[in-house]
Amino acid sequence: MNKFFTYCLLPVILLIIVSSCGSGDKPLPEGDTLTRSSSLLTIIDHGSYMSATINDPWNKNKTLDRYYLVPRDKEVGDLPDDGIIIKTPINSAAVFSTVHISAIDELGHFPTIKATADGNYCSSPKVLQAIKNGSITDVGPSTSPSIEQLVNIAPEVALVSPFQNSDHSAISKTGITVIPMADYMETTPLGRAEWILFIGALYNDLDKAREIYSRVSADYSRLARQAAQSSFHPLVLTETPVSGVWYCPGGNSYAANLIKDAGGRVIFHDNNDAGSIQADCSTVYDRAAQADVWLIRSFGPLDKKALSQASPLISKIRPFTNNLIYICNSSTSSIFDDTTFHPELILAEYIKIFSNPSQPTLPLRYFTKMN
Repeated sequence: MNKFFTYCLLPVILLIIVSSCGSGDKPLPEGDTLTRSSSLLTIIDHGSYMSATINDPWNKNKTLDRYYLVPRDKEVGDLPDDGIIIKTPINSAAVFSTVHISAIDELGHFPTIKATADGNYCSSPKVLQAIKNGSITDVGPSTSPSIEQLVNIAPEVALVSPFQNSDHSAISKTGITVIPMADYMETTPLGRAEWILFIGALYNDLDKAREIYSRVSADYSRLARQAAQSSFHPLVLTETPVSGVWYCPGGNSYAANLIKDAGGRVIFHDNNDAGSIQADCSTVYDRAAQADVWLIRSFGPLDKKALSQASPLISKIRPFTNNLIYICNSSTSSIFDDTTFHPELILAEYIKIFSNPSQPTLPLRYFTKMN
């Protein structure tokens, strides 16, 4: 009887094993892996071409997309069939985020940008001027861009910021190659900054991109070591409530890691979440009443009177009563453009503020002390 069950079940077990093994991505051909810090991006140099694999931030067992970057002047045969081929350098692009526009500009390829999205939220004078003179077209909201305008512009690629279950198939159907730039989902500053290598590879400018990243990495690491030697590790409150909900960085989030590297602690530093924590004002007050400093990024000006209107508890928080609030007006500041590819600049600013919140080392690049 046991032998009967063994013979009957063995083929079924083997079928399950084979099916399971075949459900993942195909192994990539051998090559030199160029990325080290990123958890979502893997770039491999295969010699005559490069592959770039973008992992799905919301499902560790899946990829969002894979691209094979092939120089325009080379013929490469026998490419794997599990990815999208992009001829490099790209000649034209729709870039929906000024974060990525800033990196392309730093690499010297700003003229290739033909379209962007959400231009009304842009703080870059260079981009605003390009929109004004017509060299860059604002195609509307990034969540629902004008397909008609994109068809007329016909960029080779569209760099977009993906969200969970987001759908960019309408753009793909036009023949434009959509590239989901998931860098904003990285949990470490250097992991996010390393995505400049992908942009450099798209433009056949990888050497310059690696030079930029190497400098950023070295400066960031030096500053983090400097901050680690401080005996003062301030408790840091961030942002403001929105419709009664306070979105606070989880203890393993990008924002928390950046503040930690600067020598500070977010109010939920004992939490392991990699994203935001949604809390009410009373919960935040319980944790932040004795905070040492408060950092706020606001699109437009903000004063203490407007700040206190969100909740009566706000005026009782120590940074409010002791004038330890620092505000960054993101409508005029480049903080969002710099955060991804130049975290060393943000880190340096945080270190200045955290070293002495009542009188930080001046000058400050992004924040000003709220009076």
